[in-house]
Amino acid sequence: MSITLDNDTTSTLLVTVYDLNADHQKVLESKEINSFASINISISTDQSGHGHVAWTATNTDRDSRRCGHRDKRGLNDGDIIHVRADSPCGRN
Repeated sequence: MSITLDNDTTSTLLVTVYDLNADHQKVLESKEINSFASINISISTDQSGHGHVAWTATNTDRDSRRCGHRDKRGLNDGDIIHVRADSPCGRN
């Protein structure tokens, strides 16, 4: 199925997406999505025909690093997922 990742923020984001229906397969790795831009990706479906993904995002502002993540299940073909990085990043 096809879903859209939408960056509706003013920051450019680096986004990674995992397809949780495909044994946590990485579908996208550190893909740059400009502010107010979107991209389409393909994911697999479960037995009921729904998608399940987890995403992480980091903004590209080195002086004010922000992060975000979410697990989204029950996705349908054509759904839009809004990605953002609006929380402090954890320390490594």
